[in-house]
Amino acid sequence: MYWKLNKDNPISDNHWLVGQGQHVTTKRLGTLREIFFKAKQVLRKDTIFSLDNWKFWLKCAREEFRLHKYSHDYNPNLSKFQNDETFPECIPDYKKKLDRKLKVVFFSHNLNYEGAPNILLEVVRGLKTKNRIIPVIVSINQGPQPQYKDLIAEGFCVHQLPVLKQNNMLDIEQGIKRVRDFLLEQKPDLVVTNVLVTFFVVEASMQLGLPTLWWIHESYEPATMVKNLPPKSFPWVKKALNDVTMTLFVSRETSHLYKNYNQKLNYRVIHNSLDVNKIKGATTSANRIRARKELSLDSLKKVIVSVGTVCERKNQITLVEAAKILSQTHDDFIFYLVGYRESLKYGTYIFNQIKKYQLEDVVKLIPETPNVEQYYLAADIFAFSSLNESYSLTILEAMAYGLPIVTTRCFGITEQVRFGTNALEVDFKNPIMFAQKISILLDDQRKRKRFGKNSLEIMRYMQSKEEMLEKHETLLFSLYYLYTKQDV
Repeated sequence: MYWKLNKDNPISDNHWLVGQGQHVTTKRLGTLREIFFKAKQVLRKDTIFSLDNWKFWLKCAREEFRLHKYSHDYNPNLSKFQNDETFPECIPDYKKKLDRKLKVVFFSHNLNYEGAPNILLEVVRGLKTKNRIIPVIVSINQGPQPQYKDLIAEGFCVHQLPVLKQNNMLDIEQGIKRVRDFLLEQKPDLVVTNVLVTFFVVEASMQLGLPTLWWIHESYEPATMVKNLPPKSFPWVKKALNDVTMTLFVSRETSHLYKNYNQKLNYRVIHNSLDVNKIKGATTSANRIRARKELSLDSLKKVIVSVGTVCERKNQITLVEAAKILSQTHDDFIFYLVGYRESLKYGTYIFNQIKKYQLEDVVKLIPETPNVEQYYLAADIFAFSSLNESYSLTILEAMAYGLPIVTTRCFGITEQVRFGTNALEVDFKNPIMFAQKISILLDDQRKRKRFGKNSLEIMRYMQSKEEMLEKHETLLFSLYYLYTKQDV
């Protein structure tokens, strides 16, 4: 096994480099990502070499090169899609082939301040700044849309198309018709739809012959899918999974759950990313002091924060019960559960349990807000009790703010944190174990600081936001060209 050297794509994902039976990482070499961008030597592009030659490898690594797996048995012409394990120069640059912008309609099940819509809108905003995509954003939910006005103010074309009702076959067929009529009016080049419950968007767009990307965030095994989807919709979901042009996931673990539907071998994975530089500029001692002062925190009080919609899937009751256990031995901490939504019954349940356990001074329930930075800046520990995820954005945020993490092993988590290095693992629905692991970090300042520093170090060599946006843009252009059979 050999590796091909390429200067156009610097090292991004936190990946292993494998050669000649050895496992090599940047950490094992005693260096970090920034080292790869500092040297002055100029090496000839496309050099092929063996990783056995460590001195030569290190010399190459000091330049802005990325290593790509190369096998004499692999034919890169078998696939034209962007893939981290193929040569970028073997993939046509579809963006250069098109002298106009692509009009893309992005469907979301809502525009709330929560995981999947936040991830979608972050990508849409980034693609708009790159000025090659004309985005149209559609929410298929009715009622208040917290981010609707923000998007209008930012100059986006935003529509509400309330077609989420799926009680019977007539509802589904009417939803397909409304989406189809909307797409006929908009005349997009491409359709992107978010989460499983938008399956009827796939059906409508495929009926019109539009290339369609289905962005699935739910980590559902078959039984879980049946449980969480309306009964009448399940056959439509299976049909859409088989028909859609391409399916996108945010973690490899989640994509593996749907492997039985990957008949076309059209699955892609792009991890979520953050603008780390923006966050890094905010994480100053002065801002931390200000944030804690605004929250009226004692200088000795340690802050444990958990960010995410307060709902059954996030399972915040485990954190409330852990706080009750911790309060029996510690009086130097406070919990902030950020993401309370009054319309959700589970939020009311958590509120009542806090009151029942007389934890009003220990656990604070904070409504959903776009301004979560204050709580990250004030925090000492990040706690995550979720039962089901794909690739949590809040875990990335906690790492970017330099926090040690106590978390369950949800789908995608192992593609983010390093247990024993910046995170401690806890079993699902286990408040006693949560209390024990949080107590370790509360009592051991050196470990708490070390884990927090390691979170920052891990973020330094993970995929950047710019790299993520480049992957999304490349995927959209390649999808358009390959589906419409353009001459490339």
